[in-house]
Amino acid sequence: MLSAVFQANCGLKVHSFSIADLEAVLTDLFAHGSRIHPGIRLDRGHFMRHLAAQLGERSPRQLLASPHLADLFLACACAHHDAAAVQLFREKYLAHLPAWVRRVDASPAFADEVRQTVMERLLVGPPPRIGQYTGRGELSHWLRVVTLRTAYRLSQHQRRSREAEREWKTEMPLPASNPEKSRMRSDYREQVRSAFARAQRQLPARARQILRLHFVDGVNLDQIGKVHGVNRSTVSRWVASARTELLQTMQDQLRASLNVDAGELDSIFRLLGSQLEISLGTLMESVAG
Repeated sequence: MLSAVFQANCGLKVHSFSIADLEAVLTDLFAHGSRIHPGIRLDRGHFMRHLAAQLGERSPRQLLASPHLADLFLACACAHHDAAAVQLFREKYLAHLPAWVRRVDASPAFADEVRQTVMERLLVGPPPRIGQYTGRGELSHWLRVVTLRTAYRLSQHQRRSREAEREWKTEMPLPASNPEKSRMRSDYREQVRSAFARAQRQLPARARQILRLHFVDGVNLDQIGKVHGVNRSTVSRWVASARTELLQTMQDQLRASLNVDAGELDSIFRLLGSQLEISLGTLMESVAG
């Protein structure tokens, strides 16, 4: 029974309803959500537990009388990675995002960056943060607040990153046994850092976010696929393509700035060795912060 699942997760007895009345109300609410969002396949038990979790200081009667229960239905389905729900969320709600963030930064690239970050934070878990939507207001209003906070945070971070890029100093020790190699490493490594940063900025927003999710945050391919509504193999191709594009662009940047050919650049990479890998990891984490 739906009422049993709901009551078990409320932490209190629902005094204002008889069992029969509560069952009827919950059945109607689930049916209403299904009618509003016919393509979504949401488990009834998941929705009952989700409803109960949103009580807060409200009484069950107040919660169940909310005009935004269809939005809660959609948010719950997104939190459980229903593909149709995620697609609807992207197409209907995130479509307004460029207009919301225009006063922060009007560039399409910035809007794409905010969109990818919002999707990452709301739809990747566990638990996905879209589950924090309580239904006290419209989902679109809640999402607008989340989006603007994200936009301001990203804008501030981008300014800090540009300032920090000019001041980055390596913290990696250099071997003292070969002074000439140590001097060459010192000459090259900051140029490698700078080229990597420029190459990363040139990637499309989705590619940057996927690399950040997978290599910095440790999110697996299946979880990324659920956010974007694609399977694991597609995400794997995206990751490989983004990584290839990033490294190729970095190499092009270095060949131009150092005025070297491909063979000379390979020699520089061999000279840097493991220190290059440390630099890349450090830089990716600084951009992700």
